[in-house]
Amino acid sequence: APVIGRDTVLAGREAATFILSAPLRLPINPDQVTLAAQLPLDSLRLCGLNLRRLSVPVELNRGRLRAQIAAPLEGGQLALRPEWQWERGQSILTLPPASQVLLDAPLRPGLVAGLLAELHPLLGALAVPEGAVDLRLDGLTLPLAGKGAAQPTFKAVIDLDRMRLKPVGPLRALLELAGLPVGELRSKERELACEGAKGRMSCAPLRLLAGDQDIVVRGTAGAGGALDYRVELPLTDTLAAQAHLSMLGEVKVEAAIGGTRATPLFDQPAFLASLAARAAAAATATVDESPADGESGQGKSDRKSVV
Repeated sequence: APVIGRDTVLAGREAATFILSAPLRLPINPDQVTLAAQLPLDSLRLCGLNLRRLSVPVELNRGRLRAQIAAPLEGGQLALRPEWQWERGQSILTLPPASQVLLDAPLRPGLVAGLLAELHPLLGALAVPEGAVDLRLDGLTLPLAGKGAAQPTFKAVIDLDRMRLKPVGPLRALLELAGLPVGELRSKERELACEGAKGRMSCAPLRLLAGDQDIVVRGTAGAGGALDYRVELPLTDTLAAQAHLSMLGEVKVEAAIGGTRATPLFDQPAFLASLAARAAAAATATVDESPADGESGQGKSDRKSVV
């Protein structure tokens, strides 16, 4: 049902107790109906999770339907307090501010694909996350009916302390191209803040370590999961050799990751060609900026740049 959501399925055979209060005259104003029930469920599927044997308190008051969902997750915990309200024939799902949705939740494929991959491509599309995760939602508003795909408005904070990232797909190909380690990425951040609004999702730049080298992932995801991401990485000797470059000093380069969450893309030939073109432009600019006779050129070889 649209009120529940396309990706949420519940089932149960046990009888539920409830208290219902409604006017005895017609037509009935929904705002005057109250309901309190305890729903025993055999199963509940949501956010890629399959929950078993739980009891969900449900309350309807003043046109708002509220539920409390709490379930253990292999040593972790899931907690949701969703609220549905009807406005102009449309159902809107909200979550209250500072909702600790996941606490020490194991990173299983269902959870990653059903929830976390929607927040950041590193959590499923460009890397396989392992370990455990905390997730806090600082408010969520999601229209569940109407034309087109639902566009949530939210702010989220993902805890990265116990998470390991194994690069896959385009990110792994980029790291291999640069001769960087591909076994495991370590986050230099303890948390990752993300937000969604008007059909776009964005997160703060995420600094990672590939071996002892820094890389930075930044960008946004749009309608249909379209990716517009950039990966900043060092111009290693391996990468410079493949692009036929000879560089001095520490240089940073950026590679574009496009496509969608389902099919992320990295155009390796275009990336290498762009490096050569940008390096030529940078070399020309360096010549133009060379010190006049008698001026010191000290420190020029240590200049850092992004090409």
